[in-house]
Amino acid sequence: MKRSATRARRGALAFALTIGGSLLLQAGPALAHESRVVGDVVMVVGWSSEPTYAGFQNAAGVHLSEVGASEEEEGPPISDADIQVEILFGDESSTTTTGPLPMEEAFSEPGLFEADIIPSRPGTYTYHVTGTVAGQEIDEFFTSSEDTFSNVNIPADIQFPEQDPTAGELAQAIDRLSSRADEGGDSTALWIAIGSGVLALVALIAALRKRPAA
Repeated sequence: MKRSATRARRGALAFALTIGGSLLLQAGPALAHESRVVGDVVMVVGWSSEPTYAGFQNAAGVHLSEVGASEEEEGPPISDADIQVEILFGDESSTTTTGPLPMEEAFSEPGLFEADIIPSRPGTYTYHVTGTVAGQEIDEFFTSSEDTFSNVNIPADIQFPEQDPTAGELAQAIDRLSSRADEGGDSTALWIAIGSGVLALVALIAALRKRPAA
């Protein structure tokens, strides 16, 4: 079933994937997406919102189209697809994975398939896309980089006026404090710090959930 694309970022992604896809075929990955011809299918992958920042909702996007009559042309979009994506933290050898996530075609954006995700740590991510597209079996890995699609960035780089930690950074700090408490020392002070960190983490998560959709 198709779903409604309610935010402008989806339209921007569709534009970049469909219009930019043919440019990528000619000149390499000039935009923050990766284009690849797989048999009779052109696959253009990227994040729904780029640059991509840890702790904020995003989506893995794959635009599917037919191969055009020439390298300068991209054929019509393909909606006849049953695909899923496994998102790995790191390269394709990583064992930190979401497991298979179903990809659904965006409403009014033929050929654009997405799977929602909140990347919680900065770094390299890999999409493992599998399934069937127009009767053709697909089994492809796409890894983020400077030459393909965006790595996940630290949000502090663009925060203003204060640089607040992400939920992931707070969780890591709490883990470190917990380890110190287990090892001994001034456990009362440590547990007070841990409690403060937990409250800050809860407040941050609540604020992100209340953030209005763009």
